[in-house]
Amino acid sequence: MGMTRVLLVDDARLMAELGSTAMGRASFELRPVRPGQDIVALAKACQPDVVLLRDGESCPDGFEACRSLKADPETRSIPVIYIGLGLDRERYGEAGVNLFIPRPMTRHDLKEALRRVLRVKDRVALRQAVDIRVELQLGPAVVKGRCVNLSLSGAYIHLDRRVTVGQRGILRFQAGGRLLEMRSEIVREDLLSGVGSAYGVCFVGLESATAAYLSRYVRAAGDRRVGEAPRPMPGEIL
Repeated sequence: MGMTRVLLVDDARLMAELGSTAMGRASFELRPVRPGQDIVALAKACQPDVVLLRDGESCPDGFEACRSLKADPETRSIPVIYIGLGLDRERYGEAGVNLFIPRPMTRHDLKEALRRVLRVKDRVALRQAVDIRVELQLGPAVVKGRCVNLSLSGAYIHLDRRVTVGQRGILRFQAGGRLLEMRSEIVREDLLSGVGSAYGVCFVGLESATAAYLSRYVRAAGDRRVGEAPRPMPGEIL
C-alpha cells in the first residue's frame, strides 16, 4: 500500500495524535501548513489524499479555508476533515467539509475519520449511466428533471428549466427504494438542443453512511434494473 499524503495544520498535538493512530505513522506522509501559507496553493501543489483542518495559528479560519478548497476545481475533490466544536457541525457541512470530528477528539475518532474519507475517495471515480427522476430544491423553488449519470462525487442531470452555475441546494431522488437528499452545488451547464439544460452537480458534505449506500447503488447500476434495491456488500450494514 502506498503512502497516504495528509495536509494538516502545523499543530504538534494533532501530528502526535495522527502518528499514534492504529493505522501507523509509517503509512502517512505529513505535509504541515505553516502560519501564513496558502492552504489552497499547498493543496494544488501536493494533491494530498486528505486535508485535516483545525482552527489555530496556521489556520485561523477553517470555515473559509474549506470554502476555498471546495470552490477551486483543482482541489474540490480532495476530502476535508475538520476538528471543531459540535455546535459548528452544520455550518461546516455547508462549507463542504466531508467529515466533522467534534472536540474533544480521541485517537479512535481520528483513525475512523481517516478510514472513512479515504475509503470514500477510492470510490469517487466510480460512475454509471442511470435514468432516475430527480428534484433540485433551490431555496423555495423546486426544479424537476432526470439524472442520467451518477457517481459518489456527483451527478449529471437534465432539468426542465435553467438554473445558475454556483447555486447550492438539495438534490432528491430515489435509489433502490431509499430517498436520498444530497446537499449539492451546480458546477457545470450544458445547453441542450431541445428544451431545458443539462448540469453537472457536485455533492457537498456527503455523510459516510449515505456514501456507502450510494456506492453500492452505483456499482450495481450496470447489472440491475434501475430502482431495484442494491444488495449489501460483505461486511457492510445499511
